[in-house]
Amino acid sequence: MLLTRRDLLKATAVATGRRSSGQQRPMIVNSISTLESPTYSWWAEGGASFAKSRTQDLEYRILEHEGDFKKCLLQIKEMKRSTDVFCVVNLDLFQGFSARPLVDLCEQLQIYIVTQSGRHGLSDVDPWHRTKYYVAHLIHDQRQIGVATAEALMTAVGSRGRVVGLGGPLGDEAAEARRDGLDAVLNAHKQVELADFRPAEWEASSAYEVTRYWLSHFSDHIDGIWAANDRMALGAIEALRYRRLLGTVAVTGIDGFPPALESIRVGEMTATVPRDAYYAGGIGLSFGWQAFSKSIDVMSLPHNKREFNLRPSLVNKANVDRFLAYRQGADSDVDWDDLWVRSSDRALP
Repeated sequence: MLLTRRDLLKATAVATGRRSSGQQRPMIVNSISTLESPTYSWWAEGGASFAKSRTQDLEYRILEHEGDFKKCLLQIKEMKRSTDVFCVVNLDLFQGFSARPLVDLCEQLQIYIVTQSGRHGLSDVDPWHRTKYYVAHLIHDQRQIGVATAEALMTAVGSRGRVVGLGGPLGDEAAEARRDGLDAVLNAHKQVELADFRPAEWEASSAYEVTRYWLSHFSDHIDGIWAANDRMALGAIEALRYRRLLGTVAVTGIDGFPPALESIRVGEMTATVPRDAYYAGGIGLSFGWQAFSKSIDVMSLPHNKREFNLRPSLVNKANVDRFLAYRQGADSDVDWDDLWVRSSDRALP
């Protein structure tokens, strides 16, 4: 019988570490949406890499909550009931998830918890307001990501030019934060004109239609297209292809979607900022494990060591091959002990 990637990840999650005779191993857990998602299967791989890097004998498990907050809480309770050695959980806070009930539960069960997301879910709790069990929150700052791709677009179009923007759904937190990043860069580049900005609902098909309208309305005089995700960027590229304008208009996206990386590699798309789920899956567990094993004294850490922005990494033509090698596992030698190496220098709000 052929094993799927999902089967292999689950097998790795159960089998990671060297077995001890007659002793339960400390258990570390990545709580994710689903292994069916390429993002979260890569997150799971990062966790497996961290577990393998330890000299201790660890049990690594994956919990799939499928975006259901109540299911997430129940899974943590059930896992703790099944073993006394469940010590660390690393969790991505979905929109609609709240940190406080998770932290309350983990403190009650004496499980070290690390959360990751934007700022949502943290309006009523910060790590330093709690006990040692809420180790850290790692912020994937969507505004900074919008800034990074907007700056790449400004570099591509030069000191003067006309750009347009493709946004996510109105009211979506990530979409609005990314747009804020674009606006901040445009404010610093007064001679670059934002000719129009329209939501395209995260979808390539919508972005294709909007871009075709722009190319007709502006008589093909567009120097750059900023898109709030890669799918919309790829839709814009197809519209450019239709008008035989590929290579004459800079296009940036966000997320590191595999077809977008290939588009960058062949010179169609300008840049993207991927979400490094591999790093997120491993470094969150490392924070929790180092707190549990007392390699770090959580309560003595300053605020910006327990809650901080992860620095976004831009992928463009110059480094896309290196990132693809990393994405494919050929170059994934991360130092899991260097906890703050990707911390942004930007001060917390």
